[in-house]
Amino acid sequence: MLAPPPPPTDFEALLRLFAANGVEVIVVGGFAGNLHGSARATFDLDVVYRRTNENLERLITCLKPYQPYLRGAPPGLPFQFDAETLQKGLNFTFTTRLGDLDLLGENIPNGYGPRTEEVFRVYDREGQPCDTCGAPIRRIKQGGRSTYFCARCQR
Repeated sequence: MLAPPPPPTDFEALLRLFAANGVEVIVVGGFAGNLHGSARATFDLDVVYRRTNENLERLITCLKPYQPYLRGAPPGLPFQFDAETLQKGLNFTFTTRLGDLDLLGENIPNGYGPRTEEVFRVYDREGQPCDTCGAPIRRIKQGGRSTYFCARCQR
C-alpha cells in the first residue's frame, strides 16, 4: 500500500515558525522566485540554514513537533532528527506535517559559485581516496539524491 500524499506545503506557517523560534535561514529556490514575481510552480520550501550549534538546536526544537522525515525514504526507516544528524550532513529533503521542506547547508546556484571546486572534491568519487585523509569517499541516497562525503573528515 502506498503512503498517503504529503500535505500541501504551508509556506507561511514554516516561515513564521522559523521566525518565532529565531531560526536563521535564507529562503531560496522556487518560493523565493515567486516572491520576486516568478510564475514557476513550487511545491516545497527551500532554505539555507545557518550551521551553528545554537541555530541547529533552534531548528530541531521548532520542527520536531511537525515530524520531519526524509522525503522519499521508505516508511519505518530509522532516522534521528537531531543536531548531530544535521551537523554530519549538509542538504536534507524532508516531508513534515507542514509540507515539504529542503534544508540546504549551502547554496550554489546551478552548481557554480566561489566554492564549486571545493564541493566537487568528493562529488561522484565514491570509493576513491579523500584528498585530505585518504579514507574512501562514501555515497548515500536521500530523497532520490546522492550525497558524497568522507566519513572521517566530515563529522
